[in-house]
This record gives sequence, structure tokens and C-alpha cells, in this order.
Amino acid sequence: GSTILLTWSGIANLSYQVQSAGNLSNPLWTNAGAAVTAAGDLVSASEPANKASQQFYRVILLPAP
Repeated sequence: GSTILLTWSGIANLSYQVQSAGNLSNPLWTNAGAAVTAAGDLVSASEPANKASQQFYRVILLPAP
């Protein structure tokens, strides 16, 4: 299957969580995969392409442990 690669600016050693929702009018954000810890100033995560006609993504910074 196809995958989507998401890349964003980050800060090394901080953890981020990608979330997805099917619409933005009443979004139900759910975690997409596991949290990712940045190794440098660019962070990437891949997600299987959803068969839905549209999908929206956001990245949240997780609190420090």
C-alpha cells in the first residue's frame, strides 16, 4: 500500500505525536502511529495512506517526561 511521509521542524530530544482526523468541522483527533523523538531539527513520520477521501494531520509536542 501507499504511505504518506510527514516532515516538520523540530527540536532535538523532544517528542512529537502525529494525529489525524477525517474532517475539520468537528475533528476527532486520534494518534497516528507511535510518538517520534527528534534526533535533529527535522522530524519525519510515515503513515499508511487512508482510503478515505480526505484526511487531515497535525503534530503535537508531547510534555517532557
